[in-house]
Amino acid sequence: MRYLLILLTSCICIELSSQTFSRIYDFGNGALENRFSGLTITNDKIILNSILFCNPDSNLYKYCNAVSIFDLNGLIENQVIIDTFGGLINNSIVYLNEKIIISGINSKDVISKGRNTEIYIFDKKLNFVNSLKYPGDPNKVVNNEGIRFIDSSIYLMGVYLTPHPSEAEIYKIDKNYNIVWKKNFNAGSSSLECDEIQATHDGNLAFRLKIGHSAGVSPYPLGFKILKINQEGDTLKSYFHQDNIIEPNSLLVSKDGHYYFNSNRNPLDYYNLYFGRLNKLSPSMDSIIWSIILPNNSLTNGRIYSVEDIIEAKNGDIVICGKVWDNEVPGGNENSVFNGFIMRLTPDANILWLKVYKNPQNLLDKNDFGKHRVSVVKALRELENGNLIAAGEVYYNSNQKAQINPIENELVHLWLMVTDSAGCLDGYPCEERIRLYNTVEPKLVNTEVSWTESIYNHPHQDQIKRYKFSKDSIFFRNDFYRELLSSDDDTGTNFRGLNRYFKEENNRIYEYSTFGDMLLYDFSLNLSDTIKIPGGTSSFEKMKVIEVMDSTILLNGERRRTFTLVCPGFGEVIPIWIEGIGSTLGFLSVYDCDFPVSTTLQCFYKNDSLLYVNPVVNACLISSVKKLETQSFVVTPNPTNDKIEIQGMIKFDKINIYTSSGVKISKNTDVSVIDITNLPLGIYFIELESDGKPLGKQKFIKIQ
Repeated sequence: MRYLLILLTSCICIELSSQTFSRIYDFGNGALENRFSGLTITNDKIILNSILFCNPDSNLYKYCNAVSIFDLNGLIENQVIIDTFGGLINNSIVYLNEKIIISGINSKDVISKGRNTEIYIFDKKLNFVNSLKYPGDPNKVVNNEGIRFIDSSIYLMGVYLTPHPSEAEIYKIDKNYNIVWKKNFNAGSSSLECDEIQATHDGNLAFRLKIGHSAGVSPYPLGFKILKINQEGDTLKSYFHQDNIIEPNSLLVSKDGHYYFNSNRNPLDYYNLYFGRLNKLSPSMDSIIWSIILPNNSLTNGRIYSVEDIIEAKNGDIVICGKVWDNEVPGGNENSVFNGFIMRLTPDANILWLKVYKNPQNLLDKNDFGKHRVSVVKALRELENGNLIAAGEVYYNSNQKAQINPIENELVHLWLMVTDSAGCLDGYPCEERIRLYNTVEPKLVNTEVSWTESIYNHPHQDQIKRYKFSKDSIFFRNDFYRELLSSDDDTGTNFRGLNRYFKEENNRIYEYSTFGDMLLYDFSLNLSDTIKIPGGTSSFEKMKVIEVMDSTILLNGERRRTFTLVCPGFGEVIPIWIEGIGSTLGFLSVYDCDFPVSTTLQCFYKNDSLLYVNPVVNACLISSVKKLETQSFVVTPNPTNDKIEIQGMIKFDKINIYTSSGVKISKNTDVSVIDITNLPLGIYFIELESDGKPLGKQKFIKIQ
């Protein structure tokens, strides 16, 4: 066995501060990768365990173990490398009685033979004290799953990988490192793994037992158990959660005895599938108190979460970390690109903040390989001042990796951060570089809204339909869509004879297509922005925003932005969008940009409460809706090129006309028809008055 004491070889920094920082590290000469394996802290030190994939040409072993001591500024103070020991686990290190204890296996042993669980003991200055082996079955291959110190005892967790089915084991070791007991867990032909053992509030223990399938039929479905055992290792209670996709899962037993765990599926509804969910289980293990979807989940907003660690802050908040797949990151797609994240919430499931952290890609051409590297936050700890210590890894993604010499540049780097209690970093602007994703419920694509449209079929015969969205019913390409229903109970077939499926994300509305999502509405557009006509094949088929005003006031007083667009080459069609409602020509009229449409939006509702009435129509045909008591008028035809007429049951004695910038350009008496031939092309407002009191404004558009 050989021990090498080395200095920090290099450090790539994103701003250094005595309070907070974010750094990635490069250890070892010729090491291919430097992976996180464990985190522990003292009052003024950060201690990390990591695995170096070294000696790539050796037939004996492929990885080494590095234990590193940092100060609270992220500067390395001491380090030792063990060249025949390691294990890729998240909880491989503890600090006990001024001793640093790490767990793993001997990487020099041939993997096909039985291997022992081992621990190495160092003093606080990383001087070697002892190494101990805890023998397993000589005919089975064991993999270490972590180490925990609980109530003066050490607990080692492991799993026998071969032969199938795998089985889990737990060692209890006293302060003199002697075995108190060893427990093995098996379940027929199921493959088992155990981890996350910790103390409960009533003096017992709890851990997570993951259940997988080997070949053949298992008596258990896929999922995991939370097991509660006594100090002798006997099972007291258990809770089973069925989950068909098992990502790295975490468990926290809080001080008041509740169990927090993450999952893919909803524990209250197996068929409600969401990739990224946090759950709270009662101390008695008999009921789920709450189960929440993490913000911007893949099935609603395009993101998939994998939770790596859950901790309880000193004030009782719950803090989680892991990685989130983000299809907005350059250099990849939602299946290959992910970033580390931290989220903080209260015990009653109120999300306080979610921060996603990006690391710059400084080695390759950013135009070809993206601006950022992928990353994951694997472990969290909290300092006395409330700051959070986060550790994990930063990668080159598959697209970047092929262009990198792994001998000269590590493919995976160790990552260490200290943030404040709100997840912010000095020199790394919280508002700009760390993103708090929108957690607001969709305004339009949800089951609470509906609207009425008139569909022009004949000069004297209009068809009236009321539209709404179905419950969550359609699942395509890891995204969840709602089906458009018409006439309250029909299927999604409408006057075009097609089924339609929609989703909403970041103030944008998309329709499902086998060729990829089509963007229908983008309510984040600004003046002069363009948007491609849905279904258009030419880059010239774009609508341009010619006006954005915060001018639509719903009947409940809520103010919405209004967008006026022009279509390419067609002056007679000028779509007007209302944020969260759609086009005033009808929700689906975005497909009719290049010819005069035959539909009109009449009314918009939320939970059967009328929120919007189209002033051009002013006729809501749902009997349950109360008649508006306010006076209104319409300007017709609109748009037009010569004359406009004021229609409506309203008395007025003055007419004012304003430009879109608010400049009054003319005033008239109480005439109903006004000649606008001499007005330049553009957008105008007409205002009616009676006895000097304004009666309201309406927009009209002058075209050629």
